[in-house]
Amino acid sequence: MDTTYVQWLKGLAIVLVVVGHFYSSFFSSVWIEGARRVIYLFHMPLFMVISGFLYALSRPLPFGALVKKKALRLMLPYVSISALVLAAKWSAGAVHFQLQHPVQADDLWAFLFSPHRGFATFLWYIYSLFVIFCLVRALEAARTPLWLMFSLALGLRFVPLPSYFCLNLVGAHLVYFVFGMGLKRLSGTGVFNAQRGMGAAMAGCWAGFGLLAWLILAKGISGGGWSILAAILGILSCWTLALCYGRRPASFLAWIGGASSAIYLLHTIIMGIIRYVWEQGIGVDSRRAQMLFFASSISLAVMLPAMLQRFVLDRFPKASKVLLGAAPGRNRA
Repeated sequence: MDTTYVQWLKGLAIVLVVVGHFYSSFFSSVWIEGARRVIYLFHMPLFMVISGFLYALSRPLPFGALVKKKALRLMLPYVSISALVLAAKWSAGAVHFQLQHPVQADDLWAFLFSPHRGFATFLWYIYSLFVIFCLVRALEAARTPLWLMFSLALGLRFVPLPSYFCLNLVGAHLVYFVFGMGLKRLSGTGVFNAQRGMGAAMAGCWAGFGLLAWLILAKGISGGGWSILAAILGILSCWTLALCYGRRPASFLAWIGGASSAIYLLHTIIMGIIRYVWEQGIGVDSRRAQMLFFASSISLAVMLPAMLQRFVLDRFPKASKVLLGAAPGRNRA
């Protein structure tokens, strides 16, 4: 089964995440804010779909073995990156640099139980993903068919859940993980290998997503059903785009996709350093400086972690395991 496009898709997804996380305390741009609002309609659901697809593609493990594997793969980087972010924010506080999410007195509680409320809010994804892996494997062990699993996940999307252990975010994103498992099953039919009509399908998905994004963001329609539909259309738009253009393993986005874990875990620290250099040093008073600030933040937050993985961490397996949860050459999906 040809899944080279998935690596390209991961590269696209992580670039969208980095763009969505751009922040400045000195200026705002209607174009950047508009792009962020559109990206936030589907970018993390897209990552959940990719995770579900790759999970379904892998060899099933016993529940205990899966928990151990995912704890090392996800929760070890969660602890190590949290420590790095904490050190960086303490250092920023020492020089009175304004932070979007400063360190608070109750952050230890948030670190253990509710990371999306703490000093490293972006790490909610890997915390929630660990819970989702465990939950899905338990459902599989109970021989739950995929259609029933999807129905349960869809119903859970509308149930108010507590924030402890990111259960509210698990409930909001489980349906996309299971949807990714369904896409893996669909790929086994060969439908993704049929290039005829794929361009029309891509155009239709993007048109539908654009219309729904306009209705949600400009016209103010709301409700959980609309947000799910927008996320699904955004996901299918990116998926068909990858099927059309992402089958070359030597492409730039495929290379970025291979470093998506490093980029996700390290990009906020790098963007914080770049923001300090621009806002406290170079200055962002002019429109040109603001655009250069934005461009350098996105490009360096993508490229530096990828290069760090390629030229440093891949040479030190223990450091790679601690920071990225996997040794060099292993699947870091």
